[in-house]
Amino acid sequence: MLVRQNGTYALAQEMSDVLCSTSPWCQAKVIDNMYDSSCGWSDLTGFMSEGWTPKTPAKALPLTLHPFLGEARRLVAYLVTRRDLARVRNLLCFDGDNGLLAAALCQQFTNARVTVVVMPDALAHTEEIIATSGLAGRCRVVAGTPLDPPTAELFDYAVRFHNLYSVRKFTANSLAAIASRLLPGGELCCAHWFCLEACETVPGGMRDLDKGMLTNSHQLCHVEQFCKCLDEAGLINAERDDLAGEYGNTKLHFAHRPASA
Repeated sequence: MLVRQNGTYALAQEMSDVLCSTSPWCQAKVIDNMYDSSCGWSDLTGFMSEGWTPKTPAKALPLTLHPFLGEARRLVAYLVTRRDLARVRNLLCFDGDNGLLAAALCQQFTNARVTVVVMPDALAHTEEIIATSGLAGRCRVVAGTPLDPPTAELFDYAVRFHNLYSVRKFTANSLAAIASRLLPGGELCCAHWFCLEACETVPGGMRDLDKGMLTNSHQLCHVEQFCKCLDEAGLINAERDDLAGEYGNTKLHFAHRPASA
């Protein structure tokens, strides 16, 4: 953040946009949050240990400063071009970012009712985001995990947004659980960050890992094997694409529940 110039220090190039309160993109609050006990980066030894849990609930950022706000909007815009979702009436969203994507989906697909699933500790904040957006009538917020969808309904479409890492040891099981909530022929979209292949050694690999610190999120390894996980979950026609953004490419994976299921 700083550079040394003739024995004095100054903000590094473009850091004024990040740190100065006069900037509309000031991220000082994000940096402050990294030192809070709710953030794993404040105590890396504890963070990397088994069973780590935050000492206090994470502090919510204003929506305008949320690192994934632009990405949520871009994903929805991508889905508009990918297929005609005008006929989708019931949409399931596993949102790793407290309702950002669910709100964007509601705003774009005005004929759809969205059920957003978030972790229990994010329930109140997600409900606040949805209510503030004026979408409470079309977006139901429920607490749950991708391993145990908290509803017996069947949905036309399902989206997973930055919540794969927490169930990485049970990836196929979590995908199968969500697939069971799709109507025959329904599609699942997964949007997540993956490390570069051989991320420790390839050029840019360590910079790719920096994304974890920027958002207190995590990448997955072995992007080349993820379509196989979709197959193991009983889904078909698996494919992937890249969604470019501020922090690099988000990997998009798509697959369908068989029409005869």
